[in-house]
Amino acid sequence: MNRIGTIERAFQIAGESETLDEIRRRLTREGYSSVDAHLTGPQIRRQLTDLLRPPQPPSATDGD
Repeated sequence: MNRIGTIERAFQIAGESETLDEIRRRLTREGYSSVDAHLTGPQIRRQLTDLLRPPQPPSATDGD
């Protein structure tokens, strides 16, 4: 099996995530190692942040 690299996978899931921590947690759950080391640099963090999904506003039924 030829699994994709950590950084490439981070870019794939960035649009489905709201935070960098969410990306880190998901990569770790998927079995990627050294996730923090791969996502530490300012440029990669900025690029991933630009791709993040905007937080979803609470729906009208939340909290009621």
